[in-house]
Amino acid sequence: MNKIYEKTIRALFFKFDPEKGHEIVKKFARFPIPTFCRDTTELNVRIKNYKLRNPVGLAAGFDKDAKMISLLSSLGFGYLVIGSVLKQESMGNPKPRIVRYENEQSMVNSMGLPSVGIDKFVKNYLDSIIRTDIFISIAGNTLKEFIDIYKIVKKLTPFIELNLSCPNTENGMLFQDADNFETLAENVSKLKDGIIFVKVSPVINRKDAENLITIVELCKKFNIDGITAVNALPVKEKSISVGYGGLSGKKIFNFMLNTINLIKEYSNDKLILNACGGIFNSEDAFKALILGASTVQVYTSLIYKGPCITCEIKKGINVLLKKNGFKNLEEVIGYKSKLSNK
Repeated sequence: MNKIYEKTIRALFFKFDPEKGHEIVKKFARFPIPTFCRDTTELNVRIKNYKLRNPVGLAAGFDKDAKMISLLSSLGFGYLVIGSVLKQESMGNPKPRIVRYENEQSMVNSMGLPSVGIDKFVKNYLDSIIRTDIFISIAGNTLKEFIDIYKIVKKLTPFIELNLSCPNTENGMLFQDADNFETLAENVSKLKDGIIFVKVSPVINRKDAENLITIVELCKKFNIDGITAVNALPVKEKSISVGYGGLSGKKIFNFMLNTINLIKEYSNDKLILNACGGIFNSEDAFKALILGASTVQVYTSLIYKGPCITCEIKKGINVLLKKNGFKNLEEVIGYKSKLSNK
């Protein structure tokens, strides 16, 4: 099925500017379709007191404005991350702001967090047909913006992801700094209702590692439930209007694994991990799950491989469970650390 998509639909869409193609999809995404594939109980995953039907989620950024939930929730995902949403409407960076690296199944975007704003976002959300669990990603240029948005969205879903690390806006990584994050975490924890994740950048040097370790400690201190790793990798790109953006896709897969491994090492099993970055198949997903991720998120691979990727990853994980003697997904999660502790 993926081969058909790649040779026909993707080939057609890749003739368009990346954003134009995305806009075309949006026009057809207001309506649900029959669910692609069923889930097995072996793939159920528990997030605190909540049960997800499977571990494959859609990463933030694909549906920033909650306009495509009806379609996307029919594609077999265990959950969708919608957003990131801002408090006020924002146009983002000037175009062109996306470039594909087709041979490497990667892309660079410098969208700059465009958003319809929280009021329109909520309306779109409430008008949607929802068939799976929804996480909402929120972002802000100030502490007050984060807090104001959080107060609204926590009424819509128990799962909130704080975007600390957008690599292509002026203030997009402000709260990735540990000192600023401490202030945010302390204030959000006072309002906490449900599950909170924070999304962080990939670790590329010692300074990044030290900063992330501090964020891990602060998450434990202020009762933040988990971390989504990773956001796009900051890179320079001359063909984009602002000259830089965030790299996603296969080229950041190893950065993601290294970051997940570091978080797992310092979290003492106190944090839930979502792996995001370069996951294209069940083998990729399995590697992240064994390291300690409870779920995996896809985005760029959905663009390159098509809507059947969710079902293929799930089917492949089931095969790998049986092949390696696991009864269910819960036995896989963090298996590497379980072995080292024996």
